[in-house]
Amino acid sequence: MHLKHFLTIIVLSFSQISFSYSVEIVVDNTSTGFSYIGDWTVATVSGDKYGADYRYAISTSSLANATAYAIWRPTIPTTTTYQVWIWYPQGGNRPIDAQYYIYHDAGVSCFYTNQTIHGGQWNLLGTFRFSAGTSGYVKLTNYSKQNGKAVMADGVKFSSFQLPPMRSGGEFRAYWADAWGAGLLTATQCSAMIDTARRYNFNAVLPQVRRRGDVAYQSTFENYFGGLSPSNFDALSTLIQYAHDTSGGKPYIEVHAWMVTYLCATVRQATTDTTRHVYYTHPEWFTRSYTGATASGTSMFLDPGVPDVINYLTDVYLDVVKHYEVDGIHYDYVRYDGAEWGYNSIVSTRFHQEYGYAPPTTSSQAGWSTWCQYRRDAVMALVKKVYAHAMEINPNVKVTGALITWSPAPNPNGSGYSSTAPYSDVFQDWQYWMNQHILDASIPMAYFDDDSYPTTFRNWASFAVNSTYGRHAYIGPGVYLNTTTQTVRQIYYCRETAKAHGIVNYSYRATNDGGVSNTAFYQMMSTQFYSTATHTPSMSWKSQPTTGILKGHVYGSATSPVPYYNGRVVYKSRVVARNESTLSAWTTTTDGTGFYAFIDLPPGNYTITAYTPPGYGHSILQSGKPVFAGLVTTVDLDFVTVPVELSRFELSEVFDNENIAVPRDNNY
Repeated sequence: MHLKHFLTIIVLSFSQISFSYSVEIVVDNTSTGFSYIGDWTVATVSGDKYGADYRYAISTSSLANATAYAIWRPTIPTTTTYQVWIWYPQGGNRPIDAQYYIYHDAGVSCFYTNQTIHGGQWNLLGTFRFSAGTSGYVKLTNYSKQNGKAVMADGVKFSSFQLPPMRSGGEFRAYWADAWGAGLLTATQCSAMIDTARRYNFNAVLPQVRRRGDVAYQSTFENYFGGLSPSNFDALSTLIQYAHDTSGGKPYIEVHAWMVTYLCATVRQATTDTTRHVYYTHPEWFTRSYTGATASGTSMFLDPGVPDVINYLTDVYLDVVKHYEVDGIHYDYVRYDGAEWGYNSIVSTRFHQEYGYAPPTTSSQAGWSTWCQYRRDAVMALVKKVYAHAMEINPNVKVTGALITWSPAPNPNGSGYSSTAPYSDVFQDWQYWMNQHILDASIPMAYFDDDSYPTTFRNWASFAVNSTYGRHAYIGPGVYLNTTTQTVRQIYYCRETAKAHGIVNYSYRATNDGGVSNTAFYQMMSTQFYSTATHTPSMSWKSQPTTGILKGHVYGSATSPVPYYNGRVVYKSRVVARNESTLSAWTTTTDGTGFYAFIDLPPGNYTITAYTPPGYGHSILQSGKPVFAGLVTTVDLDFVTVPVELSRFELSEVFDNENIAVPRDNNY
């Protein structure tokens, strides 16, 4: 076991993340602290191993036979928060779902890792609080859905977690860089993108690294998209390498991975790999219109209401957080394509099963508002699940979204959102996402010609700033639609009048509609607005956290298909978290994947109770579960067996506050 100590920093109170000095502990497979049970073979062949050798066991898909496991148990010198990293040699005969358990102060967390890729480097599993001593550890089993694979047991690193610095001032200065032309397709283009940011005093870039269910990085789930040179060029890794290189005094540039979400294919899907692209592997996940259409123009969307879609896309986003040192992940197309979409057969069946009638097709039909809210909830379920899990892996990562604006705009004071097209047509309730703190910053795509829609642009910009609920708003002007004179007017309004926390231009390679060269445009930006360099604005909820996150799944079983039971998971289950000291209670409801999360819980010990959905009279609870500021606690609850016919149970004692940071508008 190797132990390193670094600089001394302040000790915080129990309610906060606390540590007195930086520590890095590496437990190799030959170190003190490493042990194993079962048949683990020592090997040295792989060149990307950590240290002199590694061990491996043969995987089994039988839980009963998964009796081999390896344990890395560090000696923690002081109670603090650590990030847990794993190292393994990759190979084609490795499992895609190596099962790691982390035992920490808040309980036990389970992660699955694809050992066929990202080998020969440290990969982040998560961030947890460990008590001083040897009570915390990591366990790897030989269980996998694939039989006969070589499960790699090599190194595990525990590094004390560093809070981001809390700095005054700052401004988010960025641009979107799309992947449909020059920008990130080669190493030279990546270098030029970062050089441009540094030269003209930008401090962040948002490169499009997921396009249509294909990507510009090494993915566990998806293939590289076309146009990259070489064809397997890892643009995300290259951009991070350039952007985070501060040698010689170069400014640090943040990299936020821009990922198109539900829009995953076209009717002319370019990929030739029919074994991996979701277009081919899961055609049943794609949405339909009420007329039965499968494509909007040439675009095909995954249906947000399909539970497996939520799980799949969550895994896609978390794959980036685990394996790349990104500063943020950034949603795009996290919405429906219109009110006529969402009639996937899986979704229609589930809706009918729950409400007793088929999804209506027009606003004149009974149940239309219920059906619309059902679709809003489906989109929000993904955003909430990704946020809670991303914070478990790396609490410092920033989660943002490219958000719809469209005309007409709501009131600039923050009211009237329910009358807008984003809310009623594409079911993107991003004001409520900000309210619920499942986005760290909104980035509204305010793409308006300033001569034609000056008021619309300004109303959306002010609305976003007045709808932050303690988070940030970065306005995204469509500079490609405007002359430089128009752009100056829009950015001046955002900075000086609306007081936005930053600006994100669309786009890096299409800077204006006035014939001005890109170089001249960036010189104008530097002269007019960014004459000196600055850092991005600090996020106090990350630098000085005062609340924690509690998440988990509710499980059960049913003897036959019934409403609210989707295989093993239970949806529409009410979950109550009660602080055992103050007796304050928070409530929420599981989504279609059986997932729940409380985003803003005060630190302390909690009793968590899950109630079966309406019509069923069971409950189950777990007590004494700790929540720490700035960290995530996972508590799964299992009803084991849920009878189909039970008397109705009314939740008369439960507060209906749905984890609200700020009370909802009456419009919701």
